[in-house]
Amino acid sequence: MPVLIRFNDNYADEFDVEGFFALSEEDWKAYKAKIKKVIGDNYFTFNIGTNEEIEYDGAKEYLSRLKQVKITQEEYDVLLKLFPYTLEDWNGKWCNTVVFLFTLMKT
Repeated sequence: MPVLIRFNDNYADEFDVEGFFALSEEDWKAYKAKIKKVIGDNYFTFNIGTNEEIEYDGAKEYLSRLKQVKITQEEYDVLLKLFPYTLEDWNGKWCNTVVFLFTLMKT
């Protein structure tokens, strides 16, 4: 079953940064595991513009900005039709993922 992942954060109290991506529950679990493995407790920045970035103290803080919402296959298909992006995931295979103001971290 597909899930919608909503991203919500704020840049320096100047503006909100919101976005979403949709994928299978299996890929969502793999994404979280990859983020935890790659980032762990390390500090990192998430670039959101030409000179803007949001700073995180680790995977736990970053993942706290993501909320899972279950969606139907039909809703997923509509999102994919409206936002026809396909990104290569971290394993080198292709997965259908819709993205809006959001990028997948790859190693």
